[in-house]
Amino acid sequence: MSALMGVSRLFAVIGCTLYARGPERRLQRLREAACAPISSAMAYTVLDAAASRFPDYRTPEHNVLERACLQAELRAALTGLAQWPPQRWAEHPDYANGLARHWQEIHRAMVHNLGIVERTLRTLAEDGLSDADRVRLAGEIAPIARHAVDHLHGHHRLEDQSMFPQLLRAAPSLARPLNLLEADHIVLNAVLGPLERALANLPTADAPASAWDEIAKAGERVARVARRHIEDEEEIVIPAVLGVAR
Repeated sequence: MSALMGVSRLFAVIGCTLYARGPERRLQRLREAACAPISSAMAYTVLDAAASRFPDYRTPEHNVLERACLQAELRAALTGLAQWPPQRWAEHPDYANGLARHWQEIHRAMVHNLGIVERTLRTLAEDGLSDADRVRLAGEIAPIARHAVDHLHGHHRLEDQSMFPQLLRAAPSLARPLNLLEADHIVLNAVLGPLERALANLPTADAPASAWDEIAKAGERVARVARRHIEDEEEIVIPAVLGVAR
């Protein structure tokens, strides 16, 4: 458990603070390639890159753009999940004051903020708002959306570079499931690209509602993919953090 204790201390220091941007060069190139809403051609490029971490990632059953849940062969590697399913995590004696709860709180904050971004951008893209309300909402949502994007990038970097390697040392059976999560991060970085660029070039105050449609779609896509990833990630890592997977 010493490896997990190291992860816990790291998270206790960092908490939910903003992380500086600075993703690896390979992921930066992927985000630069994602200059339009997810299309078949762009998706295949991203899925090919993700498959370098998880060879079966191109299939709808595994990639985070399409999967509905973790597949049975992956769940079979999660030895603690049957004993401690999500609805029982809070009953575990190490949950309340440990890394598991802290990790989930960070995830809940991320999902909450992405939901605000998703709903507000969709509101901005619909007719019926007064010009004054559209200007107000645009000004309010821009910093929240930028925070959410920065937080996702930093959170994934922390997991890939520190948390997942320590979890793997503590629970070697998680090698393939953790590879899936790292592949998800490659896709998520690419999906974030259109939203990041749209936030850097928001429509002007006098722009019609339709000018917000593409950024609203980008926000919806990020929120949808992040929710799928986070739910699956918790099923993989929380039992290990609770010490019931090896």
